[in-house]
Amino acid sequence: MKKEIRNSNLELLRIISMILIMFHHYAIHGFLPVSFRFTMNKLILDFLSLGGQLGVSCFVLISGYFMLDSKFTLQKLFKIVGEVLFYSIGIGCLFFFFLEPVEPLGLFNLLQTFFPIGYVSYWFITNYLLLMILSPFLNRIIKEMDQKTHRNFILVSIFLWSFLAVFFGASFEFNKLGWFIVLYFIAGYVKKYVDLKKQNANKHFYMALFFYILLMLTDVSLLCLGNFFKKDILINSSNYFMKINSPFILFIAIFLFVGFIKRKPFQSKLINKISSTTLGIYLIHDNRILRPYLWRNIVKAPTFYSSHFLIFHAIFSIFLIFLFCVLIDLIRQVTFEKYYVIFLNHHLQNFKQKIKLLGNQIEKLLKKFVMWYY
Repeated sequence: MKKEIRNSNLELLRIISMILIMFHHYAIHGFLPVSFRFTMNKLILDFLSLGGQLGVSCFVLISGYFMLDSKFTLQKLFKIVGEVLFYSIGIGCLFFFFLEPVEPLGLFNLLQTFFPIGYVSYWFITNYLLLMILSPFLNRIIKEMDQKTHRNFILVSIFLWSFLAVFFGASFEFNKLGWFIVLYFIAGYVKKYVDLKKQNANKHFYMALFFYILLMLTDVSLLCLGNFFKKDILINSSNYFMKINSPFILFIAIFLFVGFIKRKPFQSKLINKISSTTLGIYLIHDNRILRPYLWRNIVKAPTFYSSHFLIFHAIFSIFLIFLFCVLIDLIRQVTFEKYYVIFLNHHLQNFKQKIKLLGNQIEKLLKKFVMWYY
């Protein structure tokens, strides 16, 4: 039976999102924290940094869209865990034994290298895996919700953790995982209730552009005010509205997401294959040990802050890093991952049985405790 090729629209959005994230990392990790004045290069860096939280939001929306109808399995979970460990330990060993890191390595770096998920070496991965574990429960809630309840939950969540949090500084114990769950519910609502056949892709792209222009206008306005009143605090806060729960970022991500869904379906094995490497691209270029070495020693981004060629340097650097990471992950897929999947399939069934036995023992102990207590 011929294997069905996935519609490449969302895979293309996944690739674009990763490129946006890489430009964001170029802007925020490539330059030392200094008091920037309002210059064209400062504006360019703000423009590049916008893509980070936007790309992450699109990633979560895409994941929620696919996870809603997919079954959670330990194979999927451990496959991602294996990829994270491969890159974390591999890059860690590279610096521990062969390369000179930019910053001295200590015990905490060692713990992050061998336990990257528990010690949040990659904040996105830790939250993504938690979202993945919670997905069966979230899916059940979404599927049993009526449309009005689902819509009201999303509206209240956006009001509390986006509008009030960003415009009025109310935290309400905001955290990334909680926001991922809100995005997950939005993706679920799109899949359940939005009649995609009646949607116009271009209209959604225009709306995304509209909110993007508004976001950049807030950035330019803060830069101009800071420059006029000689207030560094305004200049350094110019990207305040680019945080992940910003209404601007949220609306741009939603309109892009729906717009790509509404594009005419097409299939590209090349796009799908490159899309399969996006997690690896993230794990390589944003590794905590490699990150400062990459941007300062290899790319030498800080030396281009005052250069007229900053934007060209950014584009060329990201292109090369993207290409290099794609090649590395493709090699990993046909070597390490191939044998790791065989290992998982062979041993995971025994692991499931042990987990089931452990669960039964815990259940018996709880029952005995309840009977004793009452």
